[in-house]
Amino acid sequence: MIAACADAGVEVRSDRWPGEAVAAAHARAEAAVSRLDEQLAEVERLHDEQRSATEQQQVADLLEFQGANPFRVRAYRNGARKIAQLSESLAAIAEDEDRSLTEIEGIGKDLAEKIATLLDTGTLPMLIELQQTIPATVLTLSRVPGVGPKKAARIH
Repeated sequence: MIAACADAGVEVRSDRWPGEAVAAAHARAEAAVSRLDEQLAEVERLHDEQRSATEQQQVADLLEFQGANPFRVRAYRNGARKIAQLSESLAAIAEDEDRSLTEIEGIGKDLAEKIATLLDTGTLPMLIELQQTIPATVLTLSRVPGVGPKKAARIH
C-alpha cells in the first residue's frame, strides 16, 4: 500500500498508524483529483470557446469568398472575436434559463442560434454546407499571411 502511494506521488507519513496514513493519503489524493477535475473543466471550456470562434471565423471567410453581404461577414467576424474574448463559458450562458447568448455584445439572434447548435451537436451545419461548395484549396490559400478570402478567390 505504501509503495502504491509513493508511486502515485502521495506522501505517506510514517509517524501515523497505517490506517491513519492511508486515510490521510486518500484525502490528499481526492483533493488532487478534485483540482484536476476543475482544471480539466476549464480546459474544455476554453476549447469550446476556441472552436466556436474558429468556426465562426471560417464561416466569415467562406461567406467573403462567395461575395456575401459585407455586413453579414463582419457580423461573423465580430462574433468570433467576442467569443474568443469571453471570460465565462458559452455553455454556461446557453444553459442558464435567465440569460441569452444575444446578451453578448456583437451576438445577434442568428449567430446565437448557430452557437447553440454548435454547442448542442458539436457541428455547425452552415459551415459544412459552405465547405462543400468552396474548394478546400481556397481555405488553404486564405491562411497564407497576406492572402485573405478575396485574394484567394482571385488566385483560384
